[in-house]
Amino acid sequence: MIEAGAVAILTISASTGYAVSECMGRSSSFNLTFKEAAPFYSINVVVAAVAAAVILIPGVPLLSIALNANVLATVLLPFTLAFVVMLANDRQLMGRWANGLRSNLMAGTIVGDRPTRTRGALDAADLRADRRPDGDLHVLRAALATRLIAYAQALNAPTKKPIGQ
Repeated sequence: MIEAGAVAILTISASTGYAVSECMGRSSSFNLTFKEAAPFYSINVVVAAVAAAVILIPGVPLLSIALNANVLATVLLPFTLAFVVMLANDRQLMGRWANGLRSNLMAGTIVGDRPTRTRGALDAADLRADRRPDGDLHVLRAALATRLIAYAQALNAPTKKPIGQ
């Protein structure tokens, strides 16, 4: 359990650091010094500190946090996969490594299967929210709406140079 938590905090903090640094147009790599990639390292530390602070709060419902995080991840996965497929199909960005027909068929099968599983996760969240007076589902739906707005804004962002150039 401790190992899974350690891997999760490293993965989440690193991916958040990479994403925010990319949005800021700054360098991001564990191979760079702190001066060369200050936002990347700072975000890694802040995310890990916030996670540690939440865990150390007495009486915090850790199981509820874990379940809601998993439900949220399941709900957002189809949207994330769709955008990854869109990026993989962008010939200007990916060059000769862009998806072909076989890859797109496989991706379509995988992405198409996710809504069924997502619906099951939402049903589970509905059942949990019905049992609780605070209604965790409202938080989940607000987070989903926020993520969808961020994806819509990302579609209007300028693209970078193709890989390898």
